[in-house]
Amino acid sequence: MEGKNRESKRSVNNVIPIDGSKKTRVRGAKLPNGLTTKQEAFAHAVSEGHNLADAYREAYQTDNMTPEAIHVAASRVASLAKVSLRIEGIGLEKAARRRMLALSREDRLISQLENIAYRDSEAADTATMKALELLGRHLGIWQEKHIVETSERDPDQIKQELEKKLSALLG
Repeated sequence: MEGKNRESKRSVNNVIPIDGSKKTRVRGAKLPNGLTTKQEAFAHAVSEGHNLADAYREAYQTDNMTPEAIHVAASRVASLAKVSLRIEGIGLEKAARRRMLALSREDRLISQLENIAYRDSEAADTATMKALELLGRHLGIWQEKHIVETSERDPDQIKQELEKKLSALLG
């Protein structure tokens, strides 16, 4: 009977006992992705560059925990499949945003260069052109791209090609 009573208290109060003691904590609300709000906050803190313990301190109440307990708990949370997938997902989202931002910068730069190039009446000032050039270098737009083709060759073929080139050079 006591077991049923305990179960009903959990669902009604949304409270769970900690380590079998009489102390309780409120269970976090679940988000649509299946994580609690604290797990989501932990994942964001890790993806922002915090180490696991600092991310745990940021997301959870740790006032009464020893540093060792925080490290263990942080490792435990990070090893949960949903949490680790979320951390990876946040990183991928950030990378996609950076790529989109870089592409939009390139588009704006090229558009501005085209506007300057096609102006008939007034020449672009040196400072504007220099700024556009530096921005283009920073974005990597002006880098030459070299395509290297490789083919499978055995050592004998390489030796023959080298001998042929040496004989052509030496006469």
